[in-house]
Amino acid sequence: MAKPKIQMLGLCRFSYPGHLEAFNHDFQSDADLRAHLYDDDRIDQRFCFFEQLSIPSLTVQTDADFKLIVLAGDQMPDHQKARLLDICSKVPQIDVQFHPEGQKPRELCREVMIAGRDDTADVIGEFRLDDDDAVATEFIERSRKVISANMPMFKEREMLCVDFCRGYVVAFSPDWGVRAVQVTERLWTPGQVICRNPVDPSSLLDMNHTRVWLHMPVVSVPNRPMFLRGAHSMNDSNLLERVIKEGQGGKMRDRTAYRIKTRFNVQPPELKAAWRALTKP
Repeated sequence: MAKPKIQMLGLCRFSYPGHLEAFNHDFQSDADLRAHLYDDDRIDQRFCFFEQLSIPSLTVQTDADFKLIVLAGDQMPDHQKARLLDICSKVPQIDVQFHPEGQKPRELCREVMIAGRDDTADVIGEFRLDDDDAVATEFIERSRKVISANMPMFKEREMLCVDFCRGYVVAFSPDWGVRAVQVTERLWTPGQVICRNPVDPSSLLDMNHTRVWLHMPVVSVPNRPMFLRGAHSMNDSNLLERVIKEGQGGKMRDRTAYRIKTRFNVQPPELKAAWRALTKP
């Protein structure tokens, strides 16, 4: 059997001011939303997460054949645009796109993802990262292997979800610094790859990530930690509160720090120092 041609195509939305209805906040106008998202203190945190978590994990992928679209707003202040472009220049596979603001995120993301597809591929493996996520250094390579091994299942529905369900939550607080806990959670976005036919008119945001099992086969891969997910006060999902309430998130001890460094190319001392610099009085 011929080896399938698989395009690994990712999306990261970086503080894009979409349609007001898309946000879990009570903003009265587009200007209010823009002021919130582009506030220098807030954006400094987002850059910290992006530069310390996402970017290092992408620079050393064992399979460098992938593309990640970083979606940002066209009215982002010039100094922030320049900083974003500079950070992303470390990863040649990143395509930074500045789009008109105020669009519905689902429709815009569908548009940019479909435009980024290779129509000669047999399968499009779509993945999604927030700017405070990271993936294991073999994420792209491992995704391709799992997809290839499950091509008969993919062909039944022309869709397939690969769910890398083991990873870490890295929690941030100005009170106690940086903590980490290993988790096993189903269908979290940083560990999820949605496989589609190149001519499929839908994309990964057209479906609730927790309910993909209603529409396609799901292959769960629990054997190795494959993602890092940031937890902090800016999470819409209240992930930080959940971690604290459940008594998780101990100090990042040597063994955990070593695994995070070796599996994700994230440097815990640098991460902690960057966070301290942001939160010091």
